[in-house]
Amino acid sequence: MDPVESAIEEAVRRGDFDDLPASHDPDWWVKQRIANGEIDPRVLLPVVVLLRKEYERRDEDHPPLTIPDSNCVERW
Repeated sequence: MDPVESAIEEAVRRGDFDDLPASHDPDWWVKQRIANGEIDPRVLLPVVVLLRKEYERRDEDHPPLTIPDSNCVERW
């Protein structure tokens, strides 16, 4: 057996890897970066959710257009 593999197997038997964050949650590193503010959690949302949220904010982000009076239009 390869000496590296033997060392890894021995470490596993001793439990050296039992308390690593990735052993319980494969997404630990992403969650840690979100918690530290390094990643904006909104970028992880599916595109359809982002579009739905943008659609819901459409009135806040883009107020309705006002139609100018007819005198203003005729001058142009």
